[in-house]
Amino acid sequence: MSGLKYASVLFCSGLVACGGGGSNAPSVAPTAAPVVALQFWSHSLAPTYDSYHKEVVEKFNSLNNGITLVHKDLAWSEMEPAIVAAVAEGNVPALAM
Repeated sequence: MSGLKYASVLFCSGLVACGGGGSNAPSVAPTAAPVVALQFWSHSLAPTYDSYHKEVVEKFNSLNNGITLVHKDLAWSEMEPAIVAAVAEGNVPALAM
């Protein structure tokens, strides 16, 4: 397994492991929680890993109500300017790899 794919598998496994579970149901009806969008950015992995990332995003989103994972692949030349702009705006991705 290539180093890049191995790193992606480790990251995504961690995301999925963080999801739902637990058997302690609240005694009162829960209120609707706001949906949180988490972004993770990769650089120059498309189109090779598009189907893999789509599968991971769909699995994560199906296991985690109230959290939406969004993947964005950027070209090498786009990554640094995008991160600088995101930091300046206070809207950084949850993960950039």
